[in-house]
Amino acid sequence: MEYLNKFKKEPRLILAALNILFFLFPWVSVKVKVFGFSEKATGNGFNLMSDSFPMFLLLLIPAFIIALPFIPALKKYIKMLNLVVPLAAIILTFIIYSIATNSYNGGGFDLGDLGIKIHRSWGFWLTILSYLGMLVSTLIFDYKVNKQSFTGNGIKGVFSDIANQVSGSSSETAAGASQPKASKTVVCPACNETIPGGTKFCLKCGAPMPEVKKCVNCGKELAEGVSFCAGCGTKVE
Repeated sequence: MEYLNKFKKEPRLILAALNILFFLFPWVSVKVKVFGFSEKATGNGFNLMSDSFPMFLLLLIPAFIIALPFIPALKKYIKMLNLVVPLAAIILTFIIYSIATNSYNGGGFDLGDLGIKIHRSWGFWLTILSYLGMLVSTLIFDYKVNKQSFTGNGIKGVFSDIANQVSGSSSETAAGASQPKASKTVVCPACNETIPGGTKFCLKCGAPMPEVKKCVNCGKELAEGVSFCAGCGTKVE
């Protein structure tokens, strides 16, 4: 149930699921002309996969995006990955199209009554749009980019702020990896004894410790009475 709730609230997961569906749609349209007769054929993403290893990698990308929020080890990198992975997928999609067309003499030729012409089809463009949608969602939800950001800082300022956030999160991750984490402690509400965090019962008086609520999206501990997570902005239910 928690998986379904997170899936409904996260547009990137929905777009990634649709992205896999788009592999069934026509990606390329090939028109062959021979002595006045012409024939048109289409190939979907799975057809291209049989001839292109990068196409197989492209199918793994939406599957990775769907799994990403549920991999605890990658949560510290999730903002960066949500930005970099769709961008890399767009580049890879155009590379795959280039590979497919190059197999037909550089994307098609026309010699009077003989010729081959290749065009990108709607499955290709839907795939590109889905990745662009993931990028926009990441900029809005993770990097807090909105209309006011462009009005106040301009395009250059917005991209500079994104770059600073990415480099800042990388530095924090590196610093956290190089330094041992301090052991967190809590105070027993019954006897005021200081005990290690995560302990369910006080080690001195045996009183039950209050349960610590965590954000269902990023795992950050929630302060008492808050309505939104301070780490990712998810509404507390």
